[in-house]
Amino acid sequence: MNVSGLGNVVIERAQATDIAPIKSIVVAAYSKYIERIGKPPAPVTENYEELIRLQGLYVLRLDGDVVGAIHLSKTGDSMSIGNLVVDPPVPGPWLGSAAYGIRRRPGTDGGVARIDAIH
Repeated sequence: MNVSGLGNVVIERAQATDIAPIKSIVVAAYSKYIERIGKPPAPVTENYEELIRLQGLYVLRLDGDVVGAIHLSKTGDSMSIGNLVVDPPVPGPWLGSAAYGIRRRPGTDGGVARIDAIH
């Protein structure tokens, strides 16, 4: 998908080579909450290797660079979003539409009837 003014956005399954940029984005997005809650938020300590192994982690690429990640799990005809994170400096109004579009994309466990709220 070409996002006006931003470039080409692709959503695809995360690979082991995506772990470092995903962790960097997660830390950048969630570090501000550590002082408030007294510990790193769950996405900061998540086992991304395991999510990749279970094929539940997707990356958002903007012109080839990882700019976000989506943790999805499929149950029956619905898909739940466990976490959706975007690199803070990247403008993000398009992110929700891109994430919602994943349910209809081949190769992304698409074909579900709905996407449930983030849990």
